[in-house]
Amino acid sequence: MSRAKNAIRFLPLAVAAVLALVAVLVSPATRSTARPPANVAVTQTTLACPLLESANDVALGQVVARSDAKTAAELRPGSSKIAGLTGNPGWLQQRLQPDGLASAVIRRVDPDGAGTVAFTSGVASAKLGGGLSLEQCSGARPESWFVGAGSTTRHFSTLRLTNLGDSRAVVDVQLFGVDGAVEVPKGKGIVLESQEVRSIDLASIASGENELAVEVVAQRGAVASSMLDSSTSVFRGTDWNGSSASPSRDVTISGISAGATGRTLLLANPGNDSATVSVSVVSAKGTAVLEGLNDVNVSAGSVKAVNLPQTIGADPVSLRLASSAPLTASVRSSPTNVDFSYAAATEPLTGPSVVPLTLGRTFGASNVRIMAAPASTSDATTVELEAFDSSLRSLGTTKVDLPAGETTTIDPSKTGLFSSDALAFIVLTPSAPVVAGMTVAAGSQVTALPLRDAPLEVLAPSVFSNG
Repeated sequence: MSRAKNAIRFLPLAVAAVLALVAVLVSPATRSTARPPANVAVTQTTLACPLLESANDVALGQVVARSDAKTAAELRPGSSKIAGLTGNPGWLQQRLQPDGLASAVIRRVDPDGAGTVAFTSGVASAKLGGGLSLEQCSGARPESWFVGAGSTTRHFSTLRLTNLGDSRAVVDVQLFGVDGAVEVPKGKGIVLESQEVRSIDLASIASGENELAVEVVAQRGAVASSMLDSSTSVFRGTDWNGSSASPSRDVTISGISAGATGRTLLLANPGNDSATVSVSVVSAKGTAVLEGLNDVNVSAGSVKAVNLPQTIGADPVSLRLASSAPLTASVRSSPTNVDFSYAAATEPLTGPSVVPLTLGRTFGASNVRIMAAPASTSDATTVELEAFDSSLRSLGTTKVDLPAGETTTIDPSKTGLFSSDALAFIVLTPSAPVVAGMTVAAGSQVTALPLRDAPLEVLAPSVFSNG
């Protein structure tokens, strides 16, 4: 589900309540008729890009090449302007090195709705374990899930909360560990002042937990959430632990980094009933239930870590999870023990998605691989890839077939695929829903990112008119 769609996932209840109220207050003779909900263009976008304390490369782009958008970008805390992200629309990039923990907040007004997206990447300091990181900048979400966090001295995570609004916001934070729900006395009613950025070390609210799932719920206001996960343990490195899809009985994970060893599936069951999970691997060879992982039990309100067998092979793969109770998940990959990446559970893509290929000095197109598989287990589909340079000039379009039940890996820098190697980003458009992700490998450093729908349209509620 796209962020825009995710932000309105509670609308059906709200619309139902309005309909009920109108039915009570308006007599049959004067009752209004309703026009059904309709998609409208997203013309205003506000994004929070979480930043490392070391150097960060931030890129701002869009799905549709237009030049009439107006952009403002600033560094928070404070309000220092980021001039490099406010020029004419293009693949705009800026290197940022804040004094402490911070976020870059980007506001864009686009009367036509061009599908604004932004990404942040960097290499963490040695005290955090080093490592390459990549995150898609987030808008406000009513709920966010992060699976694979920690609060020990060797595996430690920091929750970043950014209030995107001009009024106070209130959030609740709930933690789940391997032994069940974790008491978090300071997790309820966290107040964020207007435009505040706050970083919460998980060890400060619940120390000693090696594997955690974190739920962040915005009770009031517009809040963007992100999770920075670091380790100086057996697996070393730092990465943004991308937000996982909300708990479901059917879960898909794509963008799992290559490497036969060091892959850990992290299952989070926040419900009151235990879950029995069947794990299938979707590779270039097809789909198969993993031996010994066809009936994994996850206790109610807990997190379970499962080492994935080396028999999966070293190639990038996707996972499908079938569960008896709603859960969410991620995969942590540490192929060399020098760095690790997270692949988060995600909703299928239904519309265009932006794939970053160049982020400053952090990585380029040759470091990127795109993984995609049909969301349907029985039907093949295709994806269209259109590449652009930094000035939004199209470098050509190609189509890739995705066989049913298989994960297809695409090298965007392959010779002859596009008309130039000056690749800035790709717009990936599926002909039918797909599950997709990207990985980045630069030497021994790795990171990954689920691909999400770009915010082109949002579903508006019903409109009543007298008739």
